[in-house]
Amino acid sequence: MINLLGAVKAARARATLAIMARGAKIKGLVATEIPSSLGLFFDTEAQWAKVEFPPTSNVTSCIYNSKKGTTCEPHKHEGCSEHLVILNKKGKIKAITQHEIKVIEYPGSMVFRKNEAHAIVFLEDTELLAIWHPEMKNGWNAIYINPNDEK
Repeated sequence: MINLLGAVKAARARATLAIMARGAKIKGLVATEIPSSLGLFFDTEAQWAKVEFPPTSNVTSCIYNSKKGTTCEPHKHEGCSEHLVILNKKGKIKAITQHEIKVIEYPGSMVFRKNEAHAIVFLEDTELLAIWHPEMKNGWNAIYINPNDEK
């Protein structure tokens, strides 16, 4: 029974990612650098700013602010994992992967494995610390995907 429940949850998560992708073809986003002070995240209303860690940490990181009701469409980061930490007390997100849908509230966090397709729905105005490991050598990048292409 437990295996069947896990399979149903995974199928629901995959379907949710596919619906969020709306049949989109793979596209890449690249920023040669993350802004040092809060600035717009590409063509969205979300804002982001670089966070500096010591070079020995081997990470790329930023603060990412987004409003309730917004989303980060399905995407992945090639060659690195991503760790999200909710920083504000009212912060709340829904994280969707191919395997699960999980609601995370302050002070929670979530880790996405290297190359793992994922999407985020902001359930409340939320400030995140995003950390990618290992460091992205040329700024920041993501590949926005259709999970149906990820088989």
